[in-house]
Order: sequence, then structure tokens, then C-alpha cells
Amino acid sequence: MAARKLRKRERMPSSVFSMFTEEQIKEFKSAFDMIDANKDTFIDIEDLKSTYDNFGMVPEEPQLREMLGKDGKVNFKVFLAMFGEKLQRMDSDDIIRQSFETLDAEGLGLIDVETLKEYLTTMGDRLTTEECNELFDGGNYIDQKEGTFDYNIFISKMKAGAATGTETNAQSAGITE
Repeated sequence: MAARKLRKRERMPSSVFSMFTEEQIKEFKSAFDMIDANKDTFIDIEDLKSTYDNFGMVPEEPQLREMLGKDGKVNFKVFLAMFGEKLQRMDSDDIIRQSFETLDAEGLGLIDVETLKEYLTTMGDRLTTEECNELFDGGNYIDQKEGTFDYNIFISKMKAGAATGTETNAQSAGITE
């Protein structure tokens, strides 16, 4: 009987919504709505093309079809389940790195500062211009001469500050509370 109870606890939650907090669900819904360009409550191939186009990217159609699975479209519940499954397998710095990689067309670990500022001030949880300037002011993850943001250094600095809990590490990364 005890072994049976243990196996039951190890199972995934019966509802995908129980995997996330209310705030996380709202954030995922906001992201879903941004991708669902035609507002039909499904993400389909045209929505993905539009989203990638907004980032100046043109992925191959087979890649897009693979993202959507056999049905060719994804509703919000499936979208949540996909992220829940992925998040359970990923480390948080991998998630951050993958987010930055979407803007790193050349795969060099660098993003144009002006491009990144534009995205941070116009999409998702928007930063104010002042917050953005503060973030980019002086950290060693910014190459002022080249105008690039090295997200690998930034992630390392963030992780070091989080691991030690020290304010000095966060401050040295240019992050203020």
C-alpha cells in the first residue's frame, strides 16, 4: 500500500493549471495571446510565422510544423502543458539563455544593445527607459565599443548573485532592486 501511494505522488498533476501559480498562468496567457496573432484562441503555423517575423527570423516550415505537433495547432491548455513539461526538465539559467538566444541570430552569445533595449521596453513585462538604461549602464557584460550585450556573462553574474545572496554580486552585474 505504501509503495502504491508513493507512485501516485510522483505522477504529474492531473490538471496542467495546478503546475503553476496564478501569476505564472497569467504570464503564460499573455505570451500565448501575443503569439496568437489572429486571435482565434489557437496558435497555428501562421501565428508562428508572424511571431518569428517580428523577431526578423524565418524558420523552415518543417520546423514550425514540428513545434505544433500532429494537430497543427495548439490551444492554451496544451501550450501550458508544453511549458510545464519543458520547465520541469530545465535549469532556470538554461531558460534565460534560450530566451536570449532567440535574439542572437549569429549564435555568438552577443545581442545588439539597441535591439535588446527595444524588446525590453516594448514587449512582455516592459521595462521603463530608465530601468533599461540602468541595466545597461556599465556592467562588464556590455561592450560599449561594439554596442553588444554578452548574455553569458550576464547570466553568470545573475547566477553568482543568486547563489550567494549577496547584494554586491547583484550590484556588480548592474542589477538593482
